[in-house]
Amino acid sequence: MVALVAGFYFLHWVTRGKGFGLGDVKLAAPLALILGWPKVLVGVFLAFLMGSVFGLGLIMAGRRKFGQILPFAPFLILGTGLALVFGQQIWQSYLSLL
Repeated sequence: MVALVAGFYFLHWVTRGKGFGLGDVKLAAPLALILGWPKVLVGVFLAFLMGSVFGLGLIMAGRRKFGQILPFAPFLILGTGLALVFGQQIWQSYLSLL
């Protein structure tokens, strides 16, 4: 949990709050505690993946421009939900590839 919050705070600091809000940093702590290790990695990965795909889709559809704000919290919550249900299977599939 501490590593995730520190990583998210680093992203907040690097982007000066414009690319990654403090709300996302605060949300990371309870989500990490809910998921535990290693599901937290799956949840965060899925959140970033879904956010990227959704954001690129909005840009390609002309509904957003590059650099506009897109809230990340919904993707964190959705990634957490998916990791709660499918996290162990996804993690095992990933490990089998190594």
